[in-house]
Amino acid sequence: MNKIKVSVLLALLALVFFVPAKGQLQNEDVYELPELKQGTRLNYRFNINLPDLDGYKTLRCDFHTHSVFSDGRVWPTMRVIEAWFDGLDAVAITDHIEYIRYKDIFVVDFNKSSELAEKKGKAIGMMVIRGAEITRSKPLGHLNALFLNDASKLKVDNELEAIDKAVKQCAYIQWNHPGWPNYTSTLYPVHKQLIVENEIHGIEVFNSSEFYPKMLDWCDEYGLAYFANTDLHNASASVYREKNGASDAPGFCQRRIVGRHKRGAHRWTYFSLFRSSSGR
Repeated sequence: MNKIKVSVLLALLALVFFVPAKGQLQNEDVYELPELKQGTRLNYRFNINLPDLDGYKTLRCDFHTHSVFSDGRVWPTMRVIEAWFDGLDAVAITDHIEYIRYKDIFVVDFNKSSELAEKKGKAIGMMVIRGAEITRSKPLGHLNALFLNDASKLKVDNELEAIDKAVKQCAYIQWNHPGWPNYTSTLYPVHKQLIVENEIHGIEVFNSSEFYPKMLDWCDEYGLAYFANTDLHNASASVYREKNGASDAPGFCQRRIVGRHKRGAHRWTYFSLFRSSSGR
């Protein structure tokens, strides 16, 4: 206990004698420390060491995140800042079309979260991809439409019409968490139809804390891209933060995907930092 008291006393003395030297004197009672002022600069960024594949440049991306404009718990601009801190090169805001948790607070605008995020991305040098999640029950399930122009056009009753409207905007369609929510990965006839019609372009091999081994074979068989995303809902630091850093789940999945690619897979492989998620 005495050692703790001494440590606390030394820390307080350090603040008394050293903080004013770096601070800006405001008056006799208050010293301002500009270097600690919130929101003034980005001063810490993880280094994610992912290899470039032959002939390609690897970007560290997360193609599946949510904000308060659907069922996430973070403002869109903070989602972009988190992505920068977490070492990403690009992030997609993919709020649900069919599910808005806070509609009693927000005026429903399916483009607003991306607009706010894009503005912040330009300010800090982060690539922001405009997207939306088409959120339907199985057999179709959930699909992300990436690189959209207008997410509001996806708000239609017919689920296949929603996909058509996304594809007409040259959107990239990603099939999300195929093993959720019933812990069974099934390639339904509707998925085969969409693949044949070139309206599914990739599948999540890894989502949040779930790995779907079958997806590696399906992507190879149908010429689709592997995806690995966070499906982030909470603050990124709230999960996957262990004593010595991030969980090894990302490394496990990355090794499997890179190994598969080196054995002959010929399609683009997309990587992301697996950060945290408490939902879908």
